[in-house]
Amino acid sequence: MMTKKTNTEHLKETTFIRSEDELFIFGNIKLKEIILEVWNKKLGLLIFNMTIALCSVFYALSIPNIYQSTALVKINDPNSNNSGLSNLPGQLGGIASLAGIDLEGNSNNTDFTVAVLKSKSFMVEFFSQEKVGFYLLALKGWDKTNDTLVVDSKVYDISSNKWVRDVSYPKKKEPTFLEVYEVFMTEHFSISEDIESGFFTIRFNHYSPTVAKNMLESIIKMINKQIKQRDLLEAESSISYLKKKLEGTNINSLKATFYHLIEKHNQTLMLANIKEDYALTIIDEPFTPEEKVGPKRAIICILLTVLGFIASTLFVVTKYLIRTGKTHD
Repeated sequence: MMTKKTNTEHLKETTFIRSEDELFIFGNIKLKEIILEVWNKKLGLLIFNMTIALCSVFYALSIPNIYQSTALVKINDPNSNNSGLSNLPGQLGGIASLAGIDLEGNSNNTDFTVAVLKSKSFMVEFFSQEKVGFYLLALKGWDKTNDTLVVDSKVYDISSNKWVRDVSYPKKKEPTFLEVYEVFMTEHFSISEDIESGFFTIRFNHYSPTVAKNMLESIIKMINKQIKQRDLLEAESSISYLKKKLEGTNINSLKATFYHLIEKHNQTLMLANIKEDYALTIIDEPFTPEEKVGPKRAIICILLTVLGFIASTLFVVTKYLIRTGKTHD
């Protein structure tokens, strides 16, 4: 009989649903009591959450606008004019390969161009010419009224053109290439492919819509220039090599092959010299954006207010549970 009573008392303490008078019980504490405690603290919670909401508004307004310039481009295959080389007989094709010619063409030219765009070797030259570090790390906004950049005086002294920021190791007072590259790739630059059309959209984000447009134009111009120079050097080197081989053979079939290869590389030289959009053909050129893409201030305010409400409610409940637990003890 004694054992049965103990079990009944234990069941009474741990049951979550008992009756209409005491619907929910959390251990020895009724959920109704917790709700009443939160309700009793409603004035304090209201004041606290209104403060959080106002602070979130001020915080959201303090974040500078971000503008995005975009360009729609088609990645060209400069080696498409050499596709006929793949039709050469196997024996002559082997000779062409010895001359340093890829008879299969560059089937991964798109991947190659995208990889170059994202590569550090490409960005080293681009950063040095465009003062990218200054535009990405020395500014804190854009004055829309006067169309001027707002320099962060704690980071860069515009009068002496020197970096004055206070940073800890491994960062340096003047940003290194790797630091600028990381910020560039993660916060400002992106490229994506439309699978259906095969076209690419290149984007650049910045405080200033003018800088965003100019940067994107410079990127496209430089990638065209760099890949063009690479192909020019390769074609000239191949032609020089083939001419030497041509002088050293009396076999007519080999001479015909070498003449054919030289002709194809001359076509590459001609194309590279006359075509401005050598690697990337611009379909929709970059424009100066008029509307911002960020920050999403309404979402920031809502999230901060909701998080403030949850945190403050949990604080009241936790404090009540600790106090009630001590009372029961």
